Amino acid sequence: MVALSCTAVFFYCLCLATGSDVDENFRLSTIRAASAFTLGIMLFLGRKVISAISESYLTCIQIAASIALLLALHFGLADVLSIALMALIVLVTWEDRGYLCNCLTMRHMHTIGLLSFSIYMWHYLIKFIAKNDWELYTGLPLQSSATGSIFFVACLIGLVIPVSVWSYRFLEMPTRKWISLRLNSLLETKYPPKWQLILAPSQRKKKAFLYWPFIK
Repeated sequence: MVALSCTAVFFYCLCLATGSDVDENFRLSTIRAASAFTLGIMLFLGRKVISAISESYLTCIQIAASIALLLALHFGLADVLSIALMALIVLVTWEDRGYLCNCLTMRHMHTIGLLSFSIYMWHYLIKFIAKNDWELYTGLPLQSSATGSIFFVACLIGLVIPVSVWSYRFLEMPTRKWISLRLNSLLETKYPPKWQLILAPSQRKKKAFLYWPFIK
């Protein structure tokens, strides 16, 4: 654990000193993954600290950290700062207390959470495709025009959300069900229920035949 912590500190300090993005150097991808893993372990080990903080203080920290994170992302500050703020938000929302956690339990936020993986998987591809021909078809520059940027983001959201809904219903959920069924069948084969171990092989077949209409 000490070695992982030193590696994480070294990696993030290196990113701060060089002013480079965390994912910019592919040669350090293993160290980057180890650093993120270490950060997750540290959050898990330090989760009990939150129990001593009142809900009102947690709310203040949650709001302040969220605003700081949005500003850091908007102004393109160092990735290390954004990572630290994200880790802080995870820590202060660990026990589902505070105003931010109450907001996340709303129906619309829950729906976004369900679609979050699909949105994450599709948004960059759609953005990459749309960005190449945006100025050609709309005539609105992205870098120098606020109108063009706002319109681009609106169109991007309008494309990403329907594609993510379709992906969640027809790709993600069927795939998860298929994997779950495969894993369950493998586990049942390797670790059969205790009542099957008691029965003789002929009795197992008879038992399965008698109950097969009720097995889904």
